[in-house]
Amino acid sequence: QSNQMQLHVNLIPDIRKCQTQIMPPEYTGLESIKRKYDFKPLTVLKKSKIIFEIESNRPLQSGQITVTPDNGKPYVCELKPIKANIVTGIIPFETTSNIKLKLIDIDNNSSVETWESIVMVQYDAKPFISITNPTSDSFITNDFKLSAIISMSDDYGLSKCRIHRALNGVYTQPKIFEYPLYATTMDQNYLFDIKDLGVVPGDVISFYADV
Repeated sequence: QSNQMQLHVNLIPDIRKCQTQIMPPEYTGLESIKRKYDFKPLTVLKKSKIIFEIESNRPLQSGQITVTPDNGKPYVCELKPIKANIVTGIIPFETTSNIKLKLIDIDNNSSVETWESIVMVQYDAKPFISITNPTSDSFITNDFKLSAIISMSDDYGLSKCRIHRALNGVYTQPKIFEYPLYATTMDQNYLFDIKDLGVVPGDVISFYADV
């Protein structure tokens, strides 16, 4: 009779399904995006938040995602169970970071497979604005109606423009235009009725805009 051998079977947690929900910064007006996640690189805007939802083959007590920012110290985000086999957690991202996932089941067994990826952070560029009409240092008559055109653009959308107007160097309250649909390019027209402004020859009208 041969020697007896014993085999010990350890059940360890693995991933059945993983999905993310990317929540862009609120000011962008962009909708959140929910999608299947297979630990390939993600690209998000700075200050975006990502909700991770992990489903395992085993009942879980917790999960951990170790986040290592570029030129920063690693920190751990705890994933908490919402169902027997599912844990979830939310992580804000300020800079490009590496992430590493570990699962822990109800018997305190840790996953042995390594799930790693990178979250690349993009930075929102400043909007561009220019006055395309009139040209600088223009001369007009006192019965002229000047249609000013302000051209604007932004990579994630425009929300507000302010036109600042001055007569002989004295500025009044700015005229404000709001754009709830967040267009990425726009030309804003603004009419200066010279007669209604009460100017006299030699007066100087100046204006500028910000966005």
